[in-house]
Amino acid sequence: MDQLKMSLDQAMQPASDDRFTITDDSGVVWALRKLAEIDSEHANDEAMVEEAIKPEQQKIGQAKQWLADRDQKRDESRQYFISLIREYTDPKQSEKATYKLKTPLGNISYTKKQPKFKYDKKELQKLYPKYTTAKTTFDFGWSDFKKDMKLAKLPVKDGKLIDPETGEIIQGVEVEKPARREFSIKPNKEG
Repeated sequence: MDQLKMSLDQAMQPASDDRFTITDDSGVVWALRKLAEIDSEHANDEAMVEEAIKPEQQKIGQAKQWLADRDQKRDESRQYFISLIREYTDPKQSEKATYKLKTPLGNISYTKKQPKFKYDKKELQKLYPKYTTAKTTFDFGWSDFKKDMKLAKLPVKDGKLIDPETGEIIQGVEVEKPARREFSIKPNKEG
């Protein structure tokens, strides 16, 4: 036992730069024991902190649930009032391409949604070569084609564009008509 104590004393002897150095295996064992004590102390402190904040975390959870319940009720009320506004404004918007109602507290608007086009570039390049553009690679000039052909104004049947002059289906393009106009409410900012 005295030999072990003597080894520990030697392991803890200050080096020439006034710090301890490990000089043998028993010094490593001593340092490992100190590391384990530090880790154990941290684990104990962490457990105390968790125990101390547990009631507060429960309070926070309860407060967040209370807010979520209140928000759900507010959302239901919001949807109810929006439906009342829409009952009044939906019939009016069907009379015009766009409809806007300006009030001191906010604006209601219906804007026409543009149709979405799905197109096959390769098919269109074959059928309409003049819209093929040469950059680094050959590509189809969709924006020029769409503008020149006035796609938004062409008749649509079963999701296909119809050429009004020939009555033929324009190959390579499909149309997704929007279901309805876009409804929006923009409240005026208070301030």
